[in-house]
Amino acid sequence: MRDVAFSCDDNGAKFLRVTVWSLLKHYRGDEPLRINVFEGFGGHSAENKAKLQEVVEAFPNATVRYVNVEKAIE
Repeated sequence: MRDVAFSCDDNGAKFLRVTVWSLLKHYRGDEPLRINVFEGFGGHSAENKAKLQEVVEAFPNATVRYVNVEKAIE
């Protein structure tokens, strides 16, 4: 599995979806991709998480997970 990491807040969620969609559409590797979204201090709304999940689910070789980094950076 290959890991890809992103970090943004809810304000960047739309741009994150576009970036992830483009990455997955053009990915030619054999290994599955795990999209890691580092978040904290409010994170992403349930609505934006669902929208990103929908994008990722369109590609069978990808998964998404959110990692809360608040404790690591306090």
